[in-house]
Amino acid sequence: MSLRSRSPGYGPEYVVSISRYGDESRAAFEPWAFWTLILIIPVLAIAGIASASALLFRDEIFLGLMQRQSDMQSAYEERIDTMRSHIDRLASRQLLDRDTLEGQVQELLSRQAQLESRSTMVAALAQSAGVNDPRAPEAPRQNVARTEPGAAKAGKLRSPAVAGGAPSFAPPAANAARQPPSANAQADADPAQ
Repeated sequence: MSLRSRSPGYGPEYVVSISRYGDESRAAFEPWAFWTLILIIPVLAIAGIASASALLFRDEIFLGLMQRQSDMQSAYEERIDTMRSHIDRLASRQLLDRDTLEGQVQELLSRQAQLESRSTMVAALAQSAGVNDPRAPEAPRQNVARTEPGAAKAGKLRSPAVAGGAPSFAPPAANAARQPPSANAQADADPAQ
């Protein structure tokens, strides 16, 4: 096989001659056809090798594709499960927060009801004692004796401010412990004076 370029007056041509046992065959090509043929031959060879390897290794390729697909699906399902658990945690936290808030509101409502009942009882006791309402604007400010909730039946009255700094709503035991002995109690204890 030989390749010659011939350009004497006919234009550039490529001639391929194949001789075998004395017989010679020739083919003349234009340059664009020759280079196209030269480029197509390796592409066809690569395509042939690829198709042959695909036929030989198609089971492995198919198994690889199936494995990849199953891996992608399991990763997707795992991500969905993670997101569901996150949503469940958020929902349970929201329910817990709502229950906590409702419990706090109920506690505040019960405290408000207790304060209103105490205020009503104090107002009723003050009215029954003939004392003006200290919250009224026209009433002069007086040192009004207040009662304890349990002391109303017993008839015990407490002063609004107890000596020693104990507030008037403190339990009687705390007030008694903080009160200094009165002058009458000291006179009873000391008969020599």
